[in-house]
Amino acid sequence: MGNAHDIYDDLVKSLLKGLDDPAVPDKPAAPETESGQMKHQSLLILLCGGLTGSEEAGKQLRWLKEQGYRMEVMFTEAGKNILGARWLKDNRLEDLPVLEKTADGFVALSNCNAVVVPVLTVNSASKVLNGIADNAVTTAIMHALLQGKPVIAAQNACDPANLAQVRNMKEPLYYATLAANIECLRQYGIEMIPVSDIGKRVEEIFDPSRLFAAAIRAENRKSGDPAVKAPEDAETVYEFTGRVLSAADVLSCRADVIKKKKKAIVTPAAADRAAERKI
Repeated sequence: MGNAHDIYDDLVKSLLKGLDDPAVPDKPAAPETESGQMKHQSLLILLCGGLTGSEEAGKQLRWLKEQGYRMEVMFTEAGKNILGARWLKDNRLEDLPVLEKTADGFVALSNCNAVVVPVLTVNSASKVLNGIADNAVTTAIMHALLQGKPVIAAQNACDPANLAQVRNMKEPLYYATLAANIECLRQYGIEMIPVSDIGKRVEEIFDPSRLFAAAIRAENRKSGDPAVKAPEDAETVYEFTGRVLSAADVLSCRADVIKKKKKAIVTPAAADRAAERKI
């Protein structure tokens, strides 16, 4: 994602273009989908080899596609075998580009605004937690975190409570360790949420009114011009009540100040985004 100043410049240019040419529509021209215009944000979609939550994952991705988000897809090898092209077709997502080469994944990661993992398995979650990047998906997640990209992952498939085999598990400590992975990944800066909330969370992060308000405030600070005001409904202080403040939280924040609990953890990526936006 560009910085706030770039966003502001783009908005101003669009407004000026509209004033010069009455025929220009209210929104900047963009490639159109069946349901409307494409959005500026692009998402890198990572899929592991699990079935838990995969049906809802398809619905969420289809909804994001209908909203106009640009998406590219990467599978793990297990993801190709268990989900793959057939799953994409069944969910009317077969037109999404599927990246086969790791190099293509790095290009997509560099260009995307956020990484979405609708199916994250116990196996892949454990690898990410331990810094193991031995396939396209775990490598992409690692580098997304290093680059400070928002990473949104569905917790359904990596929650041991959803495993069919859990009834036979004899060792409670092992179960507790797998369950603790979800909270640990949150501390790494990954947003671990129910798969049914993915579309809503993506929309919250890229809410145009929030981005516009942040751009106006950044320009105000830079120019020192008191005439440049943020919208009246923009917050000035955001009370963060969670345990881990992530980069995605900062990107979706409309406030000038984030107030957190003393013990709340701020991820390095969140600190960088806050510094960039002068929050």
